[in-house]
Amino acid sequence: DLTMFPNELWMHVFEELDAPSDLAAVVRANKRFKSLGVRVLYRHLVWSDPLKFTRNHPFLQHNTHLRTVVRALTLGISTATSQLDRIEQISRARAIIHLSGEITFLHRPNRAHETRILDEIGFAATVDLLASENVTEAMYNHAATFTNLRDLTFNSMVLPDAFYDFVHRFPLLEKLAIENCTPPLRPHFTNLHPRDLPITELTIIGLRGRRDPRELRAFAEGKHLRVVRFDWTCYLYKHFCEPPSPPPPPNNWVQGFFPTQKSWQSYVSEPHDQLINPFADFLVKCPRIANLRIRNYLPWLRLPDSALPHLTSYQGPLTTIKSVVCGPRRPKHLSVRDPTGGLPALEKAFKEIETTGGGVDLETLSVFIGWWDDEILYAILHHFNNLKRLEIMYKEGDPTEEMVLGMGAHFFGRMPRLWSVRVFKVMPPGVDNVGVVPESLCARGYPHRSMQLTLGDLIGVDGPERSELDDAEFEEAKFGTASSSSSLDGWTPEEPEEVILKELIHAWNRYCPALREIQLKAGYVWRRAGSDDVWTQRPTKVNRVRNAGFEDV
Repeated sequence: DLTMFPNELWMHVFEELDAPSDLAAVVRANKRFKSLGVRVLYRHLVWSDPLKFTRNHPFLQHNTHLRTVVRALTLGISTATSQLDRIEQISRARAIIHLSGEITFLHRPNRAHETRILDEIGFAATVDLLASENVTEAMYNHAATFTNLRDLTFNSMVLPDAFYDFVHRFPLLEKLAIENCTPPLRPHFTNLHPRDLPITELTIIGLRGRRDPRELRAFAEGKHLRVVRFDWTCYLYKHFCEPPSPPPPPNNWVQGFFPTQKSWQSYVSEPHDQLINPFADFLVKCPRIANLRIRNYLPWLRLPDSALPHLTSYQGPLTTIKSVVCGPRRPKHLSVRDPTGGLPALEKAFKEIETTGGGVDLETLSVFIGWWDDEILYAILHHFNNLKRLEIMYKEGDPTEEMVLGMGAHFFGRMPRLWSVRVFKVMPPGVDNVGVVPESLCARGYPHRSMQLTLGDLIGVDGPERSELDDAEFEEAKFGTASSSSSLDGWTPEEPEEVILKELIHAWNRYCPALREIQLKAGYVWRRAGSDDVWTQRPTKVNRVRNAGFEDV
């Protein structure tokens, strides 16, 4: 009898449903499921469309009990302003939505030529509808009633003028994210300081307009911060390296997105003094950092031996491996994501790590290379034969069927502690594809420099190019099915690829009894399970947890 199950158990079951459509079906089942399902459905609100908000607003006003249910809120609604034509993010908005549901269409014939050019090259603004002042007021007043809010995200919008006061309305706030937003145009004065926020996790990436404002950098002073993410539009660490320089919080998880290798010469005039030295100073001032991730490109990074004494996980370009991993630091997890680096440079880095003792405690190794080369297996076996988890990703080429067949006997069987192996091709959508450049640029919000003549009068057009491998795209390709290419060279369409993979994996059993997990193609893994200890295929899922590190490969 289903009525015997307590409400708490049903709530737990409903929380495991990922798709909102599934929750919607639960709500329609019966009155009991409706009362429980609505509470789960409204735990994470997304307000990105002012028209949908005006339709949902009466329901929220009537059901006041839902105010204590909301745990996460994502805002993406911008307010109409007199500077509409000069703000790149909302310059192509077509209408203003009023709280009554009335729609005021915007007509700007002087921008028709620009709109036609942008449409032809595939560049589209992220904001299509704007909110009137009464819609904005209702939205923020209602959001302020969410007393149990833990997660607040501003995404693809112009931040409100009362932004610095609004974020202090939530005493239980733990995570604050500002992604692809334009800073407040006329910020209201407030005596409240970001250091007093209760947040433990901060993300600021993809700022539009006036990049790297000190007001937003001040959020990195939070007394309780443990996780910090930033990119080249807001170098949070410089806040602690320029006078007046406050002491940094006790961070233990830092991720920094730097410009791509192609952008360094044009974007950074004096990288050593402007970016690299301050970043090294910041790492020295944060001895509690345990997980460090450096994305894109960093020409060099010189750290004293006393820096990062508690580092356990590191992901970064090949150019930084020698300084970060070698020496007294003993990380357990290492990820080298550098598709432009060649195998000789990678093998040289491995040798330096082994020589200095940096790989003594290494348990997890993840490598992303541009072209598959059998020699990488020999290098890893020679320098790190005590690994527990190994992951090799590549963009081009494939190992032969004979090579895969012999991996167990010649390589993995000689690594006694190894229990997880992942060797597969990763091709994120849009990488090395000229035809999707405008879409890629739009995804990060920065127009290409060749468009500057068209967008020359807009705010924020002179931004750097987006990262070559966006995290979301990379994770989709790695765990999803973005790559349709085979991980083997030689299989025929007459035989299902899964059957061939399983036969090859069975050949490893004799030499790799400790191996429990194998992935040879993006999208699924093989795991040994059950009393018969047989290999079973399981789909992989994209890791959506914001605080997950690369060691969860």
